Amino acid sequence: MTKLPRPFAFLALLLLALAILPAGLPRLDLYESTEPREAGVSAGMLQDNDYLLPRLNGQPFLEKPPLSYWLQSLCLQVFGYTNLAPRLPSLAAAVGCVLLLAGYMGRQRQTPVAGAMAGALLLTMGSFWLHAREAGQDALLVFGVTLSLLSYYQARNADRPIRAWFGYVMGLSIATLAKGLIGLAIPGAAIFAFLTIEACWLDRRLVLSRWVHPALLALLALVPLGIWLFLLGRQQGLAPVREVVWANSVGRFVGNYEQGAHAEPLYFYLKLLPQIFQPWMLPLVVAIWRLRGRWRVDRHQVFLLCWLFAPFVLLSLSAGKRPSYLLSLYPAAALLITSYLFEEGGSDGARVLRRLAIAEAVVLGGAAVAMALALRKLLAPPAMALALAGAGGGLVLLWRAALRRQWRAYFLTGMTLMAAGYTVYGALVLPDKINKDSLRRVFAELPRADWHPDQVVLFKPSERVAGAARFYLRGPVPTVATAAELDEAWQRWPEARLLIRASDAEGLAGLRVERAWRVGSDEYWVAVPTGGGHREGQE
Repeated sequence: MTKLPRPFAFLALLLLALAILPAGLPRLDLYESTEPREAGVSAGMLQDNDYLLPRLNGQPFLEKPPLSYWLQSLCLQVFGYTNLAPRLPSLAAAVGCVLLLAGYMGRQRQTPVAGAMAGALLLTMGSFWLHAREAGQDALLVFGVTLSLLSYYQARNADRPIRAWFGYVMGLSIATLAKGLIGLAIPGAAIFAFLTIEACWLDRRLVLSRWVHPALLALLALVPLGIWLFLLGRQQGLAPVREVVWANSVGRFVGNYEQGAHAEPLYFYLKLLPQIFQPWMLPLVVAIWRLRGRWRVDRHQVFLLCWLFAPFVLLSLSAGKRPSYLLSLYPAAALLITSYLFEEGGSDGARVLRRLAIAEAVVLGGAAVAMALALRKLLAPPAMALALAGAGGGLVLLWRAALRRQWRAYFLTGMTLMAAGYTVYGALVLPDKINKDSLRRVFAELPRADWHPDQVVLFKPSERVAGAARFYLRGPVPTVATAAELDEAWQRWPEARLLIRASDAEGLAGLRVERAWRVGSDEYWVAVPTGGGHREGQE
């Protein structure tokens, strides 16, 4: 497994990433609440030429620092208002993260095959693949955390660590400018845990420089975020700065974030363990168990375990919890699995690997069955038969390699099956599933704001609707929240159309519905006045 040339291994991994990550994205509309909101904020920056204060259809939006919005605005300017453009920063960050793992593990194990395996394991983890394709900050955070932690560990062991420390600072700067102080807290927790174990158990002595260097350089890494906050405070006052630093960072952690912190109980992430890191959760559990006796002689394993467990504990203590918050742990999981596979030896190790391979073959077989069920209504019978034949042949090869202990063939086949599954799912299943509930269908019927300003009015829009309006209509869209404000808007713009959710129309009179759509569980109306005014308390 060690004869694969380095350029070929990296090229193969890069082609794999470029094949499965963007699959179907040009056809996949922005979905859920996050993507329309993120794209709307970025579109507003570009349209207003204001890159200091993020705004959601004109209203300040300070949940996150602006790095992702800056990058998305640049992509919108270069590639236009396409489904792919606002997702490109996440795609680039995910590809960069995969290549970082490949380069690091290739050097660590002195074989490019180990690097390619680590990158492929990360690339084929379901949650990583899904969030790497979304407009937002999660992939940028993972890239920043990965760059900072890998650079930190390299700097500790390098004769000339300047370049590695530069990578550490750059990684923290990217993470904090993408998602705030959590971008410092996650790598900080991992490094603190590692240094504590090292001082208390491994060396049993405190080496002060090991603590001082990363701490001082972390302060340097906060300079870009600090510059943005300084400029924001000088222009807008201290209130927006407090909202970014306190309400949206500390407040989310301690649970006093008034606008909603995705509050969940302490054990929330423990409940998610069966689905985290899939389809490679079982190899990770086996890897941690089998490597447990080597931590005293292999500090690399200690570091990876600290990266995996310390942020998990930190994030569990936070009041605000979401599955995507754990994405920064996924690179550590991929590295641990790769380390185990390249260290396991002896007859006992071979037996464990064989059982693990058989169990993983069952998991991948179940995924193939689920994919077949999802495709049965999308493909014509000949195409479906061809897909089943390919999947069946791949599973036969997978089982054959597992039973014969042909590990290179086993993992190559498994990765190929996963790559094919993600590509098909992204290209066919997701667009069919998502686009039927897309807001694009609603806004396609409305006049573009950059061509016909003030021809559309939004009534009590959600963040999703406000963001989608700014993205799809390509200009500012007036918003009203009461019947009186709506009356004033129609007096100013008598030809305007009102976009309103049907459930919000109660209490408004004098509406004539021109068109109606159902998007998910909501029904949206495009309405005009009948001439009778709009009074609260009437239908």
